[in-house]
Amino acid sequence: MQQGYRKHLIFTSVFTLNIREYLLVTGAFAVLKQARAHPEKYPWVAQLLARKPAKVVALALANMMARVAWAVLAKKEIYRERQIAVTPASV
Repeated sequence: MQQGYRKHLIFTSVFTLNIREYLLVTGAFAVLKQARAHPEKYPWVAQLLARKPAKVVALALANMMARVAWAVLAKKEIYRERQIAVTPASV
């Protein structure tokens, strides 16, 4: 692997994804739509959308949802939502 090589997942075609990945990415785009409509309900997503393109945020969110789902299944526990501290954006 060459130094400086970076794999871009942004251009991944929906047709190349398996069904679980497709559902996670579709769910992430649904969260983005809600975050745009109600930024006070999803402040951390709204802050991320202000800095990054929507497709990058959607894939990051889908990755986070996959990690949460794996952790819940691996630990055989009920999902507990953790409180996220939101810092005001610097001007």
